[in-house]
Amino acid sequence: MARILIVDDDRFFRETIIKFLTTKGHEIVEAGDAAEALDKFDDSIELIMTDLVMPGVNGIELIKKIRAKSKIKILAMSGYGVFSPEPLQNSVKLAVDASYAKGEEIEKLLEAVDSLIDSKGKGTG
Repeated sequence: MARILIVDDDRFFRETIIKFLTTKGHEIVEAGDAAEALDKFDDSIELIMTDLVMPGVNGIELIKKIRAKSKIKILAMSGYGVFSPEPLQNSVKLAVDASYAKGEEIEKLLEAVDSLIDSKGKGTG
């Protein structure tokens, strides 16, 4: 399976995702903010899942920094995506590979992860 970096300041949401992904056999590296994510990011990471709205350096800035040095698969997430699509639309402009609006069914997130992992090595990754 894949080594995935999950970046989200919401510990409960992060732990929920970790629970689902570890049961599918993925190895998880977690970060509570963008600075921690940048410290933990290395070549062994196969997918980054990042919240867009976080205190300090937000997810969009994190994506820009990662994109400057890597074409790794990135899945952008936002709790605001259900009510206002703007953060997710901005992330698409940064060439993320998928997006997820928190509040949608968790199955949609898991399907997006599976699709990105299955396409690893194809296209931009």
